[in-house]
Amino acid sequence: MKLLEESDNQAGEILWDKILREITLSDVFLVLWTKDGSKSGDIREEIGIALGSNKKIIPVVQSGIPVFGSLKSRGIEWIAYKPKNEINALSDALTKIMDLAKSKEEKIAVFERIPEKKTMPHKKNLKKVMKLPDQF
Repeated sequence: MKLLEESDNQAGEILWDKILREITLSDVFLVLWTKDGSKSGDIREEIGIALGSNKKIIPVVQSGIPVFGSLKSRGIEWIAYKPKNEINALSDALTKIMDLAKSKEEKIAVFERIPEKKTMPHKKNLKKVMKLPDQF
């Protein structure tokens, strides 16, 4: 799992080249389908890249926001969430990704990529959900 965020900024690199590369190299594509995101052509483009690369897509969809385009037409099931309850939905999505991981090493690699931020205080609890060893 690779998170592209502002702290990963590499001056001079074409952002869409980086997005294409990372989606292509990933095993799973996590989509956050929100009110604003559903209006974004960029997110729909990223979904298209993931579909074209035969990636497993795990959408996390804000309740009340209509799902359309490739997510709907291909019948991709999603994890629903209500605003202010995103953490539980993301935990469910990460658990699904962990279930797809083939080895303990892959699970640890996914866990290590979860950012340590004040906005994600649940990381400690995820160790239990993801069934990671106590020493980790």
